[in-house]
Amino acid sequence: MKKLVSGLLAITVVSSSALTAVACGNNKSFNEIFLITDAGRVSDKSFNESGKNAGDKFIKEISEVNKDGAYSGIGFNEPPNVSEIPHGYGKAKVAGAKVAILPGFHHSGENLKIASDTLGEDSTEIIIDGEPEGLSNVIGLLYKADMSGFYAGMASIYQTIKDGKQINNKVVLATFGGQSNYYAVELFMVGFLAAIDVYNQIRNEEGNNLLDSIFEETEYKKIEAKMAQSSWPENESDKNWYSGSFMAGDGKTISEALLTLNPNVIMPVAGPQTADLLGVIKQKNAQDSIKVVGVDTNQAEAYSNSYSNYFITSAEKNIVDSTLVAIASSKQYYNNETVLKNIKTYYEENNLSMTLDDGKDVKDLLGTKDIMGKTIWTPGDISKDGNNILKSDDATKIKNAFKVEYLKEASNNYFNNINKYDASKLLDATKEYSDLIIKSINKQK
Repeated sequence: MKKLVSGLLAITVVSSSALTAVACGNNKSFNEIFLITDAGRVSDKSFNESGKNAGDKFIKEISEVNKDGAYSGIGFNEPPNVSEIPHGYGKAKVAGAKVAILPGFHHSGENLKIASDTLGEDSTEIIIDGEPEGLSNVIGLLYKADMSGFYAGMASIYQTIKDGKQINNKVVLATFGGQSNYYAVELFMVGFLAAIDVYNQIRNEEGNNLLDSIFEETEYKKIEAKMAQSSWPENESDKNWYSGSFMAGDGKTISEALLTLNPNVIMPVAGPQTADLLGVIKQKNAQDSIKVVGVDTNQAEAYSNSYSNYFITSAEKNIVDSTLVAIASSKQYYNNETVLKNIKTYYEENNLSMTLDDGKDVKDLLGTKDIMGKTIWTPGDISKDGNNILKSDDATKIKNAFKVEYLKEASNNYFNNINKYDASKLLDATKEYSDLIIKSINKQK
C-alpha cells in the first residue's frame, strides 16, 4: 500500500505547477477542501455537483473563508475513468487538501483505503453514499433513500391517476440503474417498486383511510399499478434493468427499450443518464404520456431549462446539508468557533434531522470529535412544487398517510440485510420491504 501511495504522489507531482498556477490566478480555488469525482463530471446534476455545491457553501456560509468571494470555490479533480480515481487522491494531496469529498461508491473499498493513506492521518475523507469501513479519519454519509423511493413511487401512482393518464385501468412504473449497488442504486428501486405492491394490497380494503386520505375524491380503487418489465433481473448484467455504467450517454439504449413498454413513469438511478432518458422521451415526443422521477437531488430544477414539466418528483437525498455537517465535523473544523456557531444555526434553521448508527442525534455531537469514523444517516424526502408536477399539499398527504413509523421496520430490515442482496435478489428485497410496510400498517389498526 505504501509503495502504491508513493507512486501516486510521484505521478501527481508533475501536476503541482498547474495547480499552483490556478491558485495564483484571479479565480483561485480553496484547495484545503477538495472533491474527487467518481469519474463523472463535477457538473453532473447529481452526487458530484451536490458535493461541490456543499463545499462551496461551506467556505462561504459556514467557515466564512470565502465570505468576500476571494475563491472560485473548493478544489476538485475529475478522473477520466474509474481506474484513474486513485490518482485523483494524489492530486488532492499535492494541492494541499485537508478534507476530501468523495461522492459515490466508486470511492469505497480499496479506493477508500488508498484515499486515507494518500492524504494522511491528519486528513478527513467524507464518502457520500458510503461507510467509513473501519477507518478513523473517514466520515460516511448514508441516506434512507429507500423511503424516498417509496414516496416517489406512491406519488407516481397518485399523480398518474389524478391526471387521468392511466391506460386500461393500469398505472405502469419502470426503473433502471447504472450498475448494481444496494447502498446507492437498488435502495431507490426497492422503495419505488414496493409502492406498487403496497398500493395494490390496500386499494380495495374497506374503510381504508390511508389511500382515501391521499386520493380524496379521485377514484382509484379500480386502477391497478404494475411494473413495466416482465421479469426481475437475473444478474447485474441484465440489460432490462442496468445500463452497465454511470457514464453520460450509456443510458440511451435502455431508455429506448423501456419506452417500448409504454410506462407512465420511469425512474432512472444512473446519475447523468437521466439526461439520456429525457432526450429519448423528447425525441419520441412522448413527454405528455411518459413522466420521469429523478433521484438524489431535485432533478426538475436541475433540468428546468430544457425539460419543463417532465418530472413528477425526485426521490431526494439531502446530499448538500449532510456534506456540510460532515465537513463541519471533520478534524480540521470541528472545534473552529466560527464553524461551530454557524453550523449549529444552520442545522436548527433548516430543521435538519440526522443520526449516527447508534441512534445518537448529530445535533448533540456538533463541536466534538465523536462523528469522526462514524456514519451520518439522513432521512429521505421527495421534491415538490417549482418545476415538479407534484404539489406540496399532495406530497404532504402521501407522507402523512405513509408516515415514517410505517416504513421504519422495512427500512431497518433492508439495511440489516443489505450485504446479502445482489442484483438477482431485487424481487426478494422488494417483497420483504412491502410486506413489512403492510405489517406495520396492520399493527396500527
